[in-house]
Amino acid sequence: MKSKINLCGVEVDPESHFFLLEDTVSYQTEISNTIRSLGFRGKITIAGSLKEGLEILNEITPDLVLCDWNLPDGIGFDFLRALRKAKRFKEIPVLMITTMDDISNILSAVKEGADGYIVKPFEADDFAEKISFAFEKYLTPKP
Repeated sequence: MKSKINLCGVEVDPESHFFLLEDTVSYQTEISNTIRSLGFRGKITIAGSLKEGLEILNEITPDLVLCDWNLPDGIGFDFLRALRKAKRFKEIPVLMITTMDDISNILSAVKEGADGYIVKPFEADDFAEKISFAFEKYLTPKP
């Protein structure tokens, strides 16, 4: 039987593939290190711009997407919209991760299909909780 990570009560595959759309190198490093510290051993694919992110997602299907709001060539909200329009990404959790904590942005992201919203800087416990909630939403059998 394949081992799992117990992440806030949710059993998750430690080989999960994460896709991170983040332009700031220090946050790329911090987020990647946090993912590893939670016990994930799978691939972490990183893109630093909206254009690069869209190109990479033509070639991969990650298990979870983390998307920054402010990017050098657009906003992560546009990336989220494009992602949710594509049929193959309908069942993949997407978390917005940003320094912007405005409630209207959070509500807009959730309305557009984000499964959660992480405000930077973040604590590892909060990060784990948001990831577990996002995974749980898609791992729970539909009635």
